[in-house]
Amino acid sequence: MPANFNSVQLMGRLCFDPSEKPLEEGKKLVGFRMAINHKYKQKEEWKQTTCYVDVKAWDNLAETCKNLGKGSLVFLEGYLKNREYVEDGKKKKILEVTARQVKF
Repeated sequence: MPANFNSVQLMGRLCFDPSEKPLEEGKKLVGFRMAINHKYKQKEEWKQTTCYVDVKAWDNLAETCKNLGKGSLVFLEGYLKNREYVEDGKKKKILEVTARQVKF
């Protein structure tokens, strides 16, 4: 068994149309946010929570994903990735999914 395992499978709907990011020649990147609902029963009442996940798709997969739209139902397999960036002079961290496969 491997010492580490980083894999996720998610099914949900896109919160908005995917956005293309301009990159160096030959590279493609598309980002989108998924809403994933979780239903559970608390006492005798059904409740629902929603988790929002940021997803990145690269190159050929990005080309395919850019044609998705808000509300599209997708199933994806990918891995978790930490990313850091600076916004308004403050260092921020984000956990996102890098997609390996997207089915719709």
